Amino acid sequence: MHRYLLLIGLVCLLSSKSIAQTTGNGCLIGTAVYTTFMGTDTPYGAAMGQFKIYQSNGAGVYVNTVGNSGTRENYVCGQINEYYVYPSNFHRHELIELSYDCAIEATLGGTPIARGTYVSYSYNDPTLCNGNMPAPLENYQWLFVALTAGTTIYFLRNRLSTEIES
Repeated sequence: MHRYLLLIGLVCLLSSKSIAQTTGNGCLIGTAVYTTFMGTDTPYGAAMGQFKIYQSNGAGVYVNTVGNSGTRENYVCGQINEYYVYPSNFHRHELIELSYDCAIEATLGGTPIARGTYVSYSYNDPTLCNGNMPAPLENYQWLFVALTAGTTIYFLRNRLSTEIES
């Protein structure tokens, strides 16, 4: 029985962790913001000017662009959220376009892989990612089933062993 209480306590402790808000600048290409800055370069020639170069295989953050067609947000912690919720006309913006002068390369001075938009980002909104956001219970169904089954088996075994002894 003590094992089950310990397991329940551990799950509660892990599910209530707080996530700090993250901010910075990066290079937006498609639905990813590359965040490992390497320096400046002229990857498209001197006529195009200096570009901020980010590492193509470095750290990146996915951009969630999926809003819900309803009143509930579809906020995803750990991702940059940029979407519109219809019909409530709610906009979630965590990206600010600063310029169109960034690119990604494997190494600084190497061949440019893609050109992107230089952005400022902010994600992990502390009002939504601090453990107060309701967790979708269907993601934890297996845990509830396992706990219920384990508790049931424990009590049945104890009851049967008590009946056999008497």
